[in-house]
Amino acid sequence: MNDQPGRRWLLTVALLALGLSYIAVFTFFKMNSTDFVVRQHNERALVHRDQHVIGALPARLSFSVSGNSVGYLGGGWYLPETEGVWSAMPDAWIEIGLLPTDSALTLRMDCIAFVNEAHPRISISADVNGVRVGAWVRDPSNGSESLSMHLPERTAASGKLTVHLHVEHAASPFHLLMGNDIRRLGILLKSIEISAAGL
Repeated sequence: MNDQPGRRWLLTVALLALGLSYIAVFTFFKMNSTDFVVRQHNERALVHRDQHVIGALPARLSFSVSGNSVGYLGGGWYLPETEGVWSAMPDAWIEIGLLPTDSALTLRMDCIAFVNEAHPRISISADVNGVRVGAWVRDPSNGSESLSMHLPERTAASGKLTVHLHVEHAASPFHLLMGNDIRRLGILLKSIEISAAGL
């Protein structure tokens, strides 16, 4: 009878250790499974980019469900819809292949940020081939403005463009009591227009 408190204490410690171990393992697999899915999407987009090189500029890529450019999408996107494709994660990628060029480029994204009175602000930044090319804040007054980026000659020279978008403050319509959509929405990408700078 005297060792009952000791046994209870050991059982409590063992259960706590087991619970913490479970949480650690679950977190590890969740993070790595997400990374694995993103890598898979990025690798598929790289293959598509190399097989579907854009031959002439200006060019327009459409990302609606019936668009011609969904294959360029890497990780971080939901499935395309009628108007375009929503970003699904804080980081999203697009892989674009062009013929090598010695001129600077302008890349313009036609997109809509998920902002409204209940969710008034989203921050977006972009880099191409690791070079920061823009940062924007969107609110209800400018939520449908396009994102325009200048790509210098050295960035555009290879013709292989890895576009990385970082979106902060995505939100779910369901959590904002605006409908049944539980997805966290950042920006709705409709299309990208690529042209030589100055045109």
